[in-house]
Amino acid sequence: DTGGSVRIPASLNGVVGVKPTARRVPRDGVLPLSAMLDSIGPLARTVAECAAADAVMAGEEPAVLGPISLAGLHIGVPRGVLFENTEEEVAAAFDR
Repeated sequence: DTGGSVRIPASLNGVVGVKPTARRVPRDGVLPLSAMLDSIGPLARTVAECAAADAVMAGEEPAVLGPISLAGLHIGVPRGVLFENTEEEVAAAFDR
């Protein structure tokens, strides 16, 4: 996913994509782009499916995901210089 080959297709297709830590999943047969950053990650319909696929790809037993509380969760929303040249339609979609 060094070039965004997991995250970008996921964002464009409304699915979940996970970029795991480099070397979590064996990279045998992968065309190398960056030895330090390359990783292989799954695309799936849900977070639970991605977690299960990631576990299998890493040679682990998939675990059942349970709900967690979001109480006290804080999410940062970038503003300022990052958005100075953003097209109006893109900015409106981001805000929605």
